Amino acid sequence: LFYDGSIKKLVKQFWNAGPLIRNYFLVAGSYCLYDVLGFVNSGLFDPQTFLVLLQLRIVTTALVWEMALKKPSSWVKRVGLVLISIGCAIKQAGGSVYNPHDGATSWRYIFIALQVGFNSFAAVANEVLLKERGELPLNAHNMVQYSWTIFLCLLVGVLAPVEGVGYNPLDLEVWRPMLDWRLFPSILILVSLGLVTSAFLKWWDSVWKCVATSIELFMTGFASSAVFGYPIRLSDLLALAVTTGGIWLFAQPTLFEKLHLQLFGKVQEDPRDL
Repeated sequence: LFYDGSIKKLVKQFWNAGPLIRNYFLVAGSYCLYDVLGFVNSGLFDPQTFLVLLQLRIVTTALVWEMALKKPSSWVKRVGLVLISIGCAIKQAGGSVYNPHDGATSWRYIFIALQVGFNSFAAVANEVLLKERGELPLNAHNMVQYSWTIFLCLLVGVLAPVEGVGYNPLDLEVWRPMLDWRLFPSILILVSLGLVTSAFLKWWDSVWKCVATSIELFMTGFASSAVFGYPIRLSDLLALAVTTGGIWLFAQPTLFEKLHLQLFGKVQEDPRDL
């Protein structure tokens, strides 16, 4: 599935991918800024507010996807995405979407908007580059993107004045925790996740990726309950019900498209149904 030839051939393709290297600089830069803003926003907001607002990326990714590819989705799918966002927000908020202890001033919400925007742009741009890859294999795309990501993360670490983000890459003590053997399973899982994500974006799209991420949110919660004994609250079940309804609307629009046809006289074509 992921084999694209020998490493020697892959490296040669990497060095010959001039335009692609330039384009992936924007994608990797957006992902890097998304990660950095995650550290910044986690310090500006309480965890509950931060995680609830972050669920806006589902809707914003769909909007960016529609504008970038000029392929509008039906109203049914849009309602489904809104329900998925609401369900994820309820899950992260623990049953309350308002936290009176949040002391963040209004200007700080700009950083949340930037983080969500960078995430949506990076996901859609990555999808476009993967689907317009020409003769370059999937792994060559991954090499270009992650090379830029590593470089930019090192650069941010050197230059960033934010505590918890900035570091000295020449200090061996910084890298010592990475040698802990207990991290290797996590590293392997994350590497596999990156490969699967790139394949997912190529064969599906970035909106479905957000939908899959919402499912991951609940699977993680229930797995934590099974392994560590964390309680499952009534709000978790409510959030799951709302999200499931949203996914059902998003994934099975046939009945509602017929209703749309009767009401408005035409069916909006969605490439994900082809």
